[in-house]
Amino acid sequence: MVRRAASPDGRYEPHETPPAGQALSHAAQLAMMLVPRLILLPLLAVTVAGGASALESRVVLASIVVCSLLMLLTTVGPGRLRTENLYVSTVDPISVPFCILALQGGGIGTLAALVVVTGLFQVLVGMRLSVLRRLITPAVSSTLVVLSVMSLIPVLVSVVRDDQARSGRLGVLLSMIVALAVMIGVHARGRAALKLWAAPIGMAAGVVVAIGFGLYDFDSVRGASWFGLPEGGWGLFGPRGEAPFGAAFFTLLPSFLILGLVVLIRTHSASVLTQFVSWRRLLSVDFREVQRANTRLGLGTVASGLAGSLPVSASPLGIRFIAQTRCASRRVGAMVAVPFLVVAMIPKAWAAVIAMPRALVVVFFVFILAPLILRIARAQSESFGRARNVVLVGLPILVGLIIEIGVVDFGGGAFWDAATRHGLPAGSLLLVALASAFNAAVYRSTVETGLDVGSLRRIKDFVADFAAQKTWNETTRTRLEAVSEEALLVLMQQTAGAEEPESKRLRVTATARGSTIEMEFASGPTGAANLEDRIALLAGPESDLSEIEIERDVSLRLLRHYAASVRHRQYHEAEIITAVVAAADEPDD
Repeated sequence: MVRRAASPDGRYEPHETPPAGQALSHAAQLAMMLVPRLILLPLLAVTVAGGASALESRVVLASIVVCSLLMLLTTVGPGRLRTENLYVSTVDPISVPFCILALQGGGIGTLAALVVVTGLFQVLVGMRLSVLRRLITPAVSSTLVVLSVMSLIPVLVSVVRDDQARSGRLGVLLSMIVALAVMIGVHARGRAALKLWAAPIGMAAGVVVAIGFGLYDFDSVRGASWFGLPEGGWGLFGPRGEAPFGAAFFTLLPSFLILGLVVLIRTHSASVLTQFVSWRRLLSVDFREVQRANTRLGLGTVASGLAGSLPVSASPLGIRFIAQTRCASRRVGAMVAVPFLVVAMIPKAWAAVIAMPRALVVVFFVFILAPLILRIARAQSESFGRARNVVLVGLPILVGLIIEIGVVDFGGGAFWDAATRHGLPAGSLLLVALASAFNAAVYRSTVETGLDVGSLRRIKDFVADFAAQKTWNETTRTRLEAVSEEALLVLMQQTAGAEEPESKRLRVTATARGSTIEMEFASGPTGAANLEDRIALLAGPESDLSEIEIERDVSLRLLRHYAASVRHRQYHEAEIITAVVAAADEPDD
């Protein structure tokens, strides 16, 4: 890593290292924020499922070790294990209710098998991320997150009720109110650096109140050993006699596969946003980096399943941390991971966290999830003016809510029961069906040809037929032909040094969207520079460029001229140029 001074705004990029004191301060801050996610979330799953204290210790320890190692390998690991950005790996909160069902239905072996399959599914889908580019829209992503949060509500309510029945209503209620009030107060009135500490400070305040009412379990802290590992089997190597692939496994498999897709979509968004906040000058999003993040976190979920813990994901906490501290150094991630690995071997240290009332975990959930729902509501409010988006977002959420609160019980066969028992799988299946139907209803035409000049005539004929079917005028047809020609030439330049046969093929897709036409040009991977970066550079004076560069960018300049917008997505398996062309308003004479 490069050690250098921060930019004028105090930002450190992922490959840079801040001074030792500043790095330690940021690492301590991030570590405190991770404590609830690495310890309390797996603890909540085991507690609600009725697991023994030994199982709690094993699951919590597996969570700490796997997430810490994953963060260490992705920040300073060798070769392809390392990512380009700082990702904060934590237990995924959305998975908690389904992990509870797995523990209740089949034990730790069933949970481990389901988590391993989920991780493998994420890796396979992440490797072909370009195929999902039309499915992973903001509306679909937001709806899946809302459905996931809805599935947590029954779990959180049951935790509060159990704590009140066991410890008394007044003490539990006051500790929750104090914790939430302190979190909101610190976040609303504190300085930027203090806002990140809102959750730990609020949890500490709640613990103080809980101690006053005798709700803190000091006996478990005194009984925990200073060093060592919990006894018993781990994950798929758990207690003998358990059948990991029993009836509970196949009943819950659809829910866990949908859960894997939700986690993948959230990791996709987290990687994109992490790139935006990490670099001083980001011209385009690197979707190959998004794929790498998905693959590594999927492998982390596989490791978590083998060890007997919950699925992992890239926490939005990392994005908030980078945005507020302006420190995206990967070295900070390593400095956080190492102490957690040490603390994992000291049971008494994390027993002090486990001893707090479970109701405080509910407060933590509310604090981190409520702003997420509000952001989603604000982001989607503008799209509700279209009936299509109201149906696409509203209907799956309504069905999920009806099923989650138990208004309707569909019953039926094993698969049908698995798909409709909970709001997430039922709403998600309906969402995918609606999204596929709306996507199929869009007028779209495709042609596949070779990536060479000889294909130009076939592409122009394809464009002419498409324009004729939509009765567009000559001006629009000319624009589409010009865009197709320049896109073909640009892609030929991009693939000039590529030797793979698939990179010499071209798939052209034309999609009618109201008064605009979306032209998509997909070829194999090239490894060349992103065109959006080059387009941004074209805005500068030509005097800054050489004659060779000016000549090379002629087609790109023409493409930018004819198209209203140009996007370039680079994946490991494909490169896709999307040009939006405005239809001409005036009819031809």
